[in-house]
Amino acid sequence: GNQTNVVKPPKANTPDPVSVELGGVKYLDGQLAPDFAFCLMDADGNVIREALSAKDGSFTFDALEFTAKGVYKFTVVEAVGDDDLGVDDIG
Repeated sequence: GNQTNVVKPPKANTPDPVSVELGGVKYLDGQLAPDFAFCLMDADGNVIREALSAKDGSFTFDALEFTAKGVYKFTVVEAVGDDDLGVDDIG
């Protein structure tokens, strides 16, 4: 009889997605500092994540997922002004 062979193309050279959480710890005058707002900015200066420091001064941004190889640059800045995370002034 007839024989059918199924040939799968080779897997594209794309990396598996990777998730990364970035964060830090806030100190003020040598003490751990809660309730400070932070922004994670991309290389173009766009705010892409916001976080608030916990009682132990630590803060963690929601995970970022990377689906392509490359070099990614981010800046963490403390938000100044209002106590809310949606502040306009970054410094």
